[in-house]
Amino acid sequence: AEDQCMQCFYCKQTTQTYDRNLPDGLTLERRNDDIGHVTSNCVLACHKCNCRLRVGKIERAISETPGLKEYFRQVIENSDNN
Repeated sequence: AEDQCMQCFYCKQTTQTYDRNLPDGLTLERRNDDIGHVTSNCVLACHKCNCRLRVGKIERAISETPGLKEYFRQVIENSDNN
């Protein structure tokens, strides 16, 4: 992250720090979620890319975890009925 010059590792957009919840807001992304926030495992990412990655990780976890897909299907079905 040291040599990224405030650019998103993924899309190369210049990031800002005044509102990190904006699409170009600076966030810190762990490349491997099994490893903590150490320099060798982190990159700078814009909020937009970081959120996309988070959704991808959730979808991957659902597809790889028995029963989790069914659990979320039931949660969604129950919320639709309310």
